[in-house]
This record gives sequence, structure tokens and C-alpha cells, in this order.
Amino acid sequence: MQSGRARSGIRNYLKGLQQTEAASPGDKLLKQAVGALSAKPVVLTDALRQLYMAEYGEKLHDFAEVLTEIGTGRLLPVVVGRRMLELAGEQLGEDVRVAPVTIRGNEGGTVQLSPCCNPIPGDDILGVITKGQGLVIHRTHCPNVQRVDHEKLLEVNWDAQRDRMFGVSVSVLARNERGALADIAAAISQASANIESVDTQDTHVGDGFIHIHFRLQVEGVEHLERVLNGVGQLQVVQQAERR
Repeated sequence: MQSGRARSGIRNYLKGLQQTEAASPGDKLLKQAVGALSAKPVVLTDALRQLYMAEYGEKLHDFAEVLTEIGTGRLLPVVVGRRMLELAGEQLGEDVRVAPVTIRGNEGGTVQLSPCCNPIPGDDILGVITKGQGLVIHRTHCPNVQRVDHEKLLEVNWDAQRDRMFGVSVSVLARNERGALADIAAAISQASANIESVDTQDTHVGDGFIHIHFRLQVEGVEHLERVLNGVGQLQVVQQAERR
């Protein structure tokens, strides 16, 4: 029968093994990110790593843990790379140009599309570095972005290749007639968009109009514009716009 100390020793051994295995791909991902972000080669020296730990690694013991966090997907390499490039610029006494980060929108937990503004491909966007070192993507004119410290903002672009649909909210003002909702839903479907949810509000019931809020799935801004144009051409529709 194993003692508590023996079991603890086994757990620590396995944890150390996992960290060692994750640190190697983490190191590779970080170097790739730095190479993609910087116009000129930057060496990730021990001094630079120590600077990073002093500035951003308060919850980690050493830089090997940073690499492990990257390798296991808990830290985004472009975020660490961007901050290391900024520190390198301070060391050299010059600005190190950092290229925009390219996202596809399907990176997983480390990159999230903010529900407050629902960015979709074709929108101008910014990344906000979160406390957990991931990225939350906002539209550039989102009011929530205006309140964020500049040092937490990261320039990002959409990848040209995309393989998913994106959620967006649409508001339609239509005449409150029988069959209006069915006609609008048919126009949305004809434009190859998916309807996630529908909510109606009788805010204009006195003048014979009704607000209908749709949550749609579209490919991007151009696709959304085709959907809105198709809906807007219906005789029962007074106005169709993105929320």
C-alpha cells in the first residue's frame, strides 16, 4: 500500500514530466510568434526572459512555466511575444515594430469574440489582452474598448481563410401583418444565413409596426449585407439593420 508521501511524489513526478513535455512546443510556438510579429530578428535572451518574469510573471515560478502554459494552450504565444518585443525595444532604446496578429476566430479559449459587439470578419477589430493572457476581440468602435488601457490593446486582423460562421444580432422593423415573420425568415434563409433565435417586441404596435430581433449566423460583413439587403426589399419591412 502506497503512503501519502509516495503518492505525492508520483504526482509531482508526473506533473514535472508534463511540464517538460509542454515547454518544448511552447518554446517553439513563442519563437514562431516573435518571428511573425517582428520585422527584424529578436533573440529571446535570458535577460529578456527575466525582464518578462519581473513584469508579467508574478504567478509563475520561472520562464519554463511560461513556456509550459503556452505549450498547454493556457497562454497565447502572440501575447507573450508582443510583450517580450516591447521589453526588447526598451532594452535597445528603440521601438520594435510589432506586426498585427492574424486570427481566424476558431482558436478556442485563448481567443474569444466579445459578445458585447459581436465582431465578424470584415469588421475592423482590436484585441484586448485579458488577465489570463488570452485575447478578447472587439470591434474598434466598441465603447468597451475605449475604456481599456492602451498597453492592453493588440492590433489584430482577420485571416483571409475562414471555415466557420459567426454570430451577429439584427433588428428588423416590420408591419405587424400575418405572415410577416415567415417572409422575413424565408429571405434570411434564401441568403444562406442561419437563424439562431428570434424575439419580437411590440414597441410600435400603436402605429402598426413591430420590432423583430434576430440572432443570425453569417460568414462575415459582406454576407450580412446581402442578408440585410434581401430582408430590406420585402414590402412588409420598414428597416433592417445590425444591432
